[in-house]
Amino acid sequence: MSIPVSPSPQEPILQTDQDNKPLPEGLISSSWYLFLQNLIVGDTGQTSSSPWVPVATNLTFAGSPPVITGNYYQNEGFTDFWIRIVPGTSTTSTAGTTYFDLPFAVTVDGACIVGGLPGAVGLIDAATKRCFPPPWSAVTANITISGRVVSI
Repeated sequence: MSIPVSPSPQEPILQTDQDNKPLPEGLISSSWYLFLQNLIVGDTGQTSSSPWVPVATNLTFAGSPPVITGNYYQNEGFTDFWIRIVPGTSTTSTAGTTYFDLPFAVTVDGACIVGGLPGAVGLIDAATKRCFPPPWSAVTANITISGRVVSI
């Protein structure tokens, strides 16, 4: 599988005069400007992140319910995301049964990392578009789950 990327323009990167010499102003040519702009914006045309409210399945908690927020950014066939869990008192995740449905395409299985829990790595399942975080028990600190998936 390959990720589609537009080829770079064949003309010089700087605008040139009739003798094909760079202009003294050092202005970038329009085709290179568009090429570089597309690299920054990405193939989705997304210029900012997309917030979403992740729904946790089988995430247990003590005290009041946790506040769960999420955000993702799509660019050039990849999607970067994070899920933040702010516990009311504490939260517990059970291996293989706690999960979050992801609101974007997932082409290949991957991994997610949990900040605040050393060495904590979970699974991203492409078939179900779910993020299965690793287990933790009665954690009172904020949890951030992050990952990058292929989404073409």
